[in-house]
Amino acid sequence: MLARQEIQRMRQQVMALERRQALLSELHLARRANAFQLVADKVHAYYQSFSHGYDSTRNNALEMETLLRSVMLPDVQSPAFRDLDAFLMQWQNYSRYHAEVMLHCEQIQPLESDDRDVYTVQCIGRSTLRISRDTIKHFFQPLLADEEMVQRLVGKTYDFPFVSRFHFNSNGQVFKLEPRAELASGLFDLVVDPFSTFSEYNC
Repeated sequence: MLARQEIQRMRQQVMALERRQALLSELHLARRANAFQLVADKVHAYYQSFSHGYDSTRNNALEMETLLRSVMLPDVQSPAFRDLDAFLMQWQNYSRYHAEVMLHCEQIQPLESDDRDVYTVQCIGRSTLRISRDTIKHFFQPLLADEEMVQRLVGKTYDFPFVSRFHFNSNGQVFKLEPRAELASGLFDLVVDPFSTFSEYNC
């Protein structure tokens, strides 16, 4: 009789532990889902703020820089730049060498990570750039010798897709950014066949 009661008590304890484990698992999933939503919102805010490029002389430049520094660590790792200050300078030059910059984040996807304290999201989007003389001067200086070509290209636009991965730490800041875009190939297409790559804005 006592043995049967002991077995019953152990079964109840096991069931209680299983329920507790299931509850903890649900709470963990809910926390991760909430965390992913928070970091996705930060990525969305970043692209919304930088959707037309960055110019340190604009009235909203300080607001944009403050947002960026709140989202990313000063020593953020990236194959495209050495730190956050270099990233801002890259944005400055990127915007300076084009007459117009338009950046659109079409989709933000959460990605699983082996590290439970890391939250990775991926943005899939598209960039549209308007060519200026500075674009050609900076990227394709030899073309300046062909003024007719320059005149045909200035004012036209081209676009290309991009995919960027943002790796957030448990404090909600980006410690690693992996951008991938086909800007170089788009500019190469400009030289090879400008009329098949570019379209007038008002067409």
